[in-house]
Amino acid sequence: MGELTNMKATIQRWEREGVALRPPHEEKKVVAMLSRLSRPFSNDAVSLYYMTGGMVDDGSTDNVGLSLWTMERLLDENTNQPRSLLLFMDYLINSHCYGLQYEDVETSSVHVDYFDNGTPKRVAGSLDEFFRLYLCDPSKLFL
Repeated sequence: MGELTNMKATIQRWEREGVALRPPHEEKKVVAMLSRLSRPFSNDAVSLYYMTGGMVDDGSTDNVGLSLWTMERLLDENTNQPRSLLLFMDYLINSHCYGLQYEDVETSSVHVDYFDNGTPKRVAGSLDEFFRLYLCDPSKLFL
């Protein structure tokens, strides 16, 4: 897996702030679980759940209101999801959600979806860029 410094820094920040996180999954398990959705996924999506298992409780948030879903919730939310995005996170209990769009084997872009019949808006060219924006300028993520 590639170097995802901003993703690692975000997880470390959450740990310092006392956000309860589930332990990470083994890489093989993440690949097997994501494969159940029968849609492409990038290595950065695998890396996210290889680094953390998501927030402990569905509905738990960080100090800005974001909730990183568990792998189980990701599977539940995406099983019948008609868009090509792989939803993985929400803001203020589903005010809007963030989803991964497969770009290539290494990279997913990140989009915000308001579920208002509009097209999801791209907010970052990669998952690590998304976490860089989260750390440095969350307003660019519509928070």
